[in-house]
This record gives sequence, C-alpha cells and structure tokens, in this order.
Amino acid sequence: MTEEDISERITREVETKMATKKAMYGDALWQEVEKSQLLRVLDMSWKDHLLSLDHLRHGVRLSAYAQRDPLMEYKREAFNLFHEMLGRMRETVTMILAKAEINPVVVEAFQQAMSATQQPMAQTLNFSAAQQPQKMQFSGPAKEESRGQGAFGGGNSGADNAGGNRAQRRALKKK
Repeated sequence: MTEEDISERITREVETKMATKKAMYGDALWQEVEKSQLLRVLDMSWKDHLLSLDHLRHGVRLSAYAQRDPLMEYKREAFNLFHEMLGRMRETVTMILAKAEINPVVVEAFQQAMSATQQPMAQTLNFSAAQQPQKMQFSGPAKEESRGQGAFGGGNSGADNAGGNRAQRRALKKK
C-alpha cells in the first residue's frame, strides 16, 4: 500500500462516519454542532496565535543583528504561524467531530424547537385579520383655533394661522 492509498482509505472512512452521524442526528443539528465546535476551536486558536505573534514581535528584533529586515522577517514568520494555526484547527475540529456523540435528550429537544419554528408565525401567535374595516381616529386637535399658547408663552400670531411653509409665512409677514 502506498501513502496515497492509505490517505484515500482514511478519507473514505471519515466521510462515511460523518455521513452516518449526519443522518442519525439530522442535518440541522449536525450543522449546529459543527458550527459551535468550529467557533470554539477558532476562538482558542486565535488567542494562541495572538500570543505567538506577541512572542514573535519580541524575538524578531534579534534578526536585525543578522543583517535582515525585522519587518520582513516578522511578516514571513507571522504568515507561517497563521497557516500552521489553520492546519491545527482543521485537525482539531475533525478529531472532535469524529468523536462527538450527542445526548438523545438534546436531539429530541432540538427537533422540537425546529418544528415549532417552522410553523407560521400567525398561526403560532393566533393573529387574525379584522373582519370589518375600522374608521381611522385622530388624536390631535381637530381645529386650528384649539391650539393653545406656545412653549414660550406667546400666543398664536396671524402668520402662524395663515399656514404654509416657513418661507411662505415669512413672505406674508413682510407684506
């Protein structure tokens, strides 16, 4: 057996196992599990990566003694650290998902929650449309005369009663 044959066989076995779990738990639940595990591993890996970058920043100063540009060394090493982080994340998430077993109580609760959200909202909340159109009611003053004094104690001036926009009221006031 060659290295490629072994790799293909392992890949097929893992894909078969993942497909079995996906069928057993359902697509929606399995996607939630994948998402939560990926986010958890990403969070941990990113924190470790930032710590590594901090250590790298302190150590890259020594590269100036070797007649190398410290900024270019930092960029190159940071790039390598990032790709190593991505590789470790893939391995970790795959390992966690391969070993994952979900409690049947959680599966049942998730399926009930999903079926409840798939019902139409109007049916769930018991909304119903009005049978007869209702007349609109306004709560503001009905007439112009019912307006009281302004906020600063001034009454209604003749220009305010004339209506129109601000420019029109000013034009009327000048006349």
